[in-house]
Amino acid sequence: MREALITIDGVELSPAESMTVRVALSSFASHLCENGLGTDKTGKVLTVGYLKAVASVTKLIYEGGR
Repeated sequence: MREALITIDGVELSPAESMTVRVALSSFASHLCENGLGTDKTGKVLTVGYLKAVASVTKLIYEGGR
């Protein structure tokens, strides 16, 4: 797999840095699915929101730009 081209504030990440972002997102999503961010309303809303954002970014990483 070729790593996604990711630019942060005008700086293009190296393939290793891009991979680190991809793996960190995956790990974060796994943690959210397993543990969430609390059982109260706010924690549940934040968990859903973060999972949607992770899914959106992950799709861009694997499928390319918008």
